[in-house]
Amino acid sequence: MPETISAHEDYNKKFFAGVAPFYDLLRFVFPPLRRKAASFLCAPRGSKIIDVATGTGDQAAEFARRRYSVTGVDLSGAMLERARHRIKPGLKLEFTQANAACLPFGDNSFDGSSISLALHDMPREIEVQVLKEMRRVTRGRGEILIVEYADLSKGIKSVLNSLIRLYESKYYRDFARRDLGKLLADAGLTIRRQKNIMGIFRAVVAG
Repeated sequence: MPETISAHEDYNKKFFAGVAPFYDLLRFVFPPLRRKAASFLCAPRGSKIIDVATGTGDQAAEFARRRYSVTGVDLSGAMLERARHRIKPGLKLEFTQANAACLPFGDNSFDGSSISLALHDMPREIEVQVLKEMRRVTRGRGEILIVEYADLSKGIKSVLNSLIRLYESKYYRDFARRDLGKLLADAGLTIRRQKNIMGIFRAVVAG
């Protein structure tokens, strides 16, 4: 039976409230990933960007440092409490607590959108809904950036998946078996370009 938005919301709030105190311990891996991912999004300075499932706000802050006007959205109040420490003078950066599957913004509100290492924390039906919402709030030809784990060789993937499952949610195993291109197609999106980052991650721009 498909999982409801409210059931997923309850699970994620509890899960991320538990991992939030430890989440920043993983940040030593993330700075180069965040920089490379942000540079892959093509939008003029001053563009309005929404970072969905922003977590502790690292990706949103990296966009803001590139002179975008950024709104980070997340379900978890515990994560957002940490994210708000990323707000520095001169950065156009704000955070809002909301469900990515029903974003509280009008159609075409943003010039671009991003979701980083978060789709794998959702059941399939919620993934599709979140991507549709990102499309809805993104203007015209605006780009939708998705950052996820890369497809790896079978041996490496087996080892990496064993490590990843130690700190990821219950949805990761199913996500790892699925094809990202098909997921995007189910949400009405097509891949425009993609690249591998650090051998472990990949950035995909869709629209």
